[in-house]
Amino acid sequence: GDPDWIVNASINWNLDRFSLGWNGRYEASQLLFGLTTAQFDGDPNFADPANTGSSWVHDFNFNVDVSQKVRIFGGLNNAFDRQPYLGALTRPAGPRGRFAFLGLNFRT
Repeated sequence: GDPDWIVNASINWNLDRFSLGWNGRYEASQLLFGLTTAQFDGDPNFADPANTGSSWVHDFNFNVDVSQKVRIFGGLNNAFDRQPYLGALTRPAGPRGRFAFLGLNFRT
């Protein structure tokens, strides 16, 4: 359950009152949670299922300043609907799967 590499990356683009963003999280292949090397060492039946494979999770977001007091924001998290690893609730993605959000901010 401990990958050799976890990489968090983000890119944001701003133009006047509009912004777009991308956030990504990469996790290298790792042993499935709850397994130890002693449990499958020398057993070829565990060779493939023991590893998660590497994964990327992608989130996209935007902001629009409609006025000095109103901002619209939204996004799409886990855009490609990456599923959690077997036996994990939150890695590399949560159990909710892909979800979109939209909101308003009001400033006084």
